Amino acid sequence: MRVTNEMQFAGLLRNTQRTLANMTKVQDQVASGVRLQRPSDGPAEMVRVLKNRQDDARLSVHLATIRDVNVALDASTTALTGAKDVLTHAKDIALQAANTATSDPTADEALAQEIDGALNSLMQIANRKLSDGRSLFAGTASQTTPFVVTTKDSAGRPTQIDYQGSHESSQVLVGPGQTFDALIPGDVFQMPNATSNPSDAKDAFQVLMKLRDDIRNTSGLSTTDRNAALTKHIDGLDRVSTGVLESLATQGVQSELLTQWTDRVTNLQTSLQKQNADLESVDVAAAITELTQQQNLYRISLSLIQQVNSLSLADFLR
Repeated sequence: MRVTNEMQFAGLLRNTQRTLANMTKVQDQVASGVRLQRPSDGPAEMVRVLKNRQDDARLSVHLATIRDVNVALDASTTALTGAKDVLTHAKDIALQAANTATSDPTADEALAQEIDGALNSLMQIANRKLSDGRSLFAGTASQTTPFVVTTKDSAGRPTQIDYQGSHESSQVLVGPGQTFDALIPGDVFQMPNATSNPSDAKDAFQVLMKLRDDIRNTSGLSTTDRNAALTKHIDGLDRVSTGVLESLATQGVQSELLTQWTDRVTNLQTSLQKQNADLESVDVAAAITELTQQQNLYRISLSLIQQVNSLSLADFLR
């Protein structure tokens, strides 16, 4: 088949357009620093990049959740530390009342009022909420106010406080197959190994209310029986304090594990981002070399087109 000038011209034009397209692509890569700008730039690599981006986004969600859990852990640790201080103060008052040789109504009333204050402080701590309105100690029922006064005496003092939260910890997913307790139930204020005797205190609030009433001696107990009751309440405060301390220790372990998991997730995310940077980034030196080659090819193509065009015009004039 005879190759005509028109066919040569068309072939040169196609090659020139292809060279121009390649040159433009390399120019864009050098300007942006990104090699993979469209799937055709590297189909297999683009699939890998997109998968890494999905995993990166998922890890970002996990890190945000971890931050929320850390906020809850810090808040509950602060609250439980405050609860321990309240119980320690209440024990000091109970010891003072128990060590008084004779009952002094005025002094007893002052001590009982301090226990009322301790009870109020513990209620505020136990019903503490996060900034988003979730209760720290309601477990999975985080929108519920966990502890409520259901009965009061004639002076308006609480005589019955009920727990309305859940007995299950609120767990959140912070990574593939990894969960943490974000919000714990109000069982932390329960009496460890409580007896089945209905007259015995079952939680920190009942201990404080019974202690308050026995300091006031509202049941008219003898000095011996009153001191025995106060000693029992001191033991109860110790037991509740031990339970709070154990919860604080658990929180500390959780916090340490969460720190380790945060480091792991952060390292995974950093690795993914580095992989994508390596896949997407332009080798500037190589790109400039390629750009120079494409520019040279483009100039040669334009020169050849001009020559073929001149030959065609000469043939026409002949």
